[in-house]
Amino acid sequence: AFFLLWMFIIIVCAYIGFLIRDRYKDSKRERINLETQDYYDVLHSKDEAAKEARASADDEFRGKLSSMKSGLPDVEDGYRIEFSDLRLTLPGGATVMRGPSGALECGKSTAIMGASGAGKTTIMNLITGKVKKTGGIITVNGEEVEDLQRFKQRTAFVPQEDIMLRELTVLDNITFSANMRLPANWTEEQKREK
Repeated sequence: AFFLLWMFIIIVCAYIGFLIRDRYKDSKRERINLETQDYYDVLHSKDEAAKEARASADDEFRGKLSSMKSGLPDVEDGYRIEFSDLRLTLPGGATVMRGPSGALECGKSTAIMGASGAGKTTIMNLITGKVKKTGGIITVNGEEVEDLQRFKQRTAFVPQEDIMLRELTVLDNITFSANMRLPANWTEEQKREK
């Protein structure tokens, strides 16, 4: 009887924990969706004042970005990041990454796709230096580097998140995300080309 009572208490506590976690996730997702919808409304607003305010904010951001570039290597055309034969072997001897290679072009969006657990995040963690690689080569504009830590003020990647509008298709979600990140004063043609 004591065992059954103990198991009942554990099950109730776990159930309450899952309820709290789900409410937190739902409220976070709802907040993100509201912020995303507000941003989308501003981007597609017919109100010229809102468009001008957005363009002004974009210009201000570009100004701050250019002031942050001081002290960094001067690169006219941006960075071309190449990686080949990346490897990660854990201290226990298990090899979790064997040999992916590729290139990230300046001014272009790049997607790393694969099944869950295929190593997409691990590749980015190795390239950015969040995890130390045990083999392979990373080059920036032809110069071999250990990782991208010294370029972190001028490089970025969007990590995998479960933030998407489920009512939209994959293409619509990608288009929506791109529209949020690209300057508001760009034409639809420029955004589509990018």
